[in-house]
Amino acid sequence: MIEPTSGDILLGRGVRINNHPGNEAYRETISENAATYAASTKSDKTSMSTKIVTELLNSNPPRRFLEKSETGKWQEVPLKRAVTKTSQALRDVARDRAKAAGAVAATKSSTVSSFHQTTNNASNINESELPSSSLTPAAAAMPSYHPPAPNLYTVAEFTATETMPATETMINSSKEEDPFLLSVDSPKKRIKKRIKILIF
Repeated sequence: MIEPTSGDILLGRGVRINNHPGNEAYRETISENAATYAASTKSDKTSMSTKIVTELLNSNPPRRFLEKSETGKWQEVPLKRAVTKTSQALRDVARDRAKAAGAVAATKSSTVSSFHQTTNNASNINESELPSSSLTPAAAAMPSYHPPAPNLYTVAEFTATETMPATETMINSSKEEDPFLLSVDSPKKRIKKRIKILIF
């Protein structure tokens, strides 16, 4: 009856098998050799997988490849099956790394392409659409200033009283007098004049 040790590689599924110490060490070995495996020829790939399995089996203590039989007991798998499983593990790691690298490259390419497109759009503005004024773009973009139209004529009504010499001038807003008359009193005469005062 075989009892798995901490160095054995267990074939199967489940968290317990995945976290087995021998399986964790085995995954590290696969990770270290995946790049070389992916760049090798078909015959070299088979040789590499066989070499990895042989080294594990010949280590001290031996690291066996075990799986459960139909009766639920652990048994050692044949060499060919161990090599096949190792080749599959190497391919899976190499494929996952290639996909990850491709996704990163695609993201970078998309970012750079978007940046160049934005830059080109900004540089391809039709010059005819630009203001012909010699002002700077910021100044040309500012709305023109138009002074407000003057208010309607506003007549300020008042009565000015003048003596000789002049001593007092006062403003009278009374509505009883003609708002268009300016009265000037002097010792000799009283003169009435029409005036209009524009207030803007």
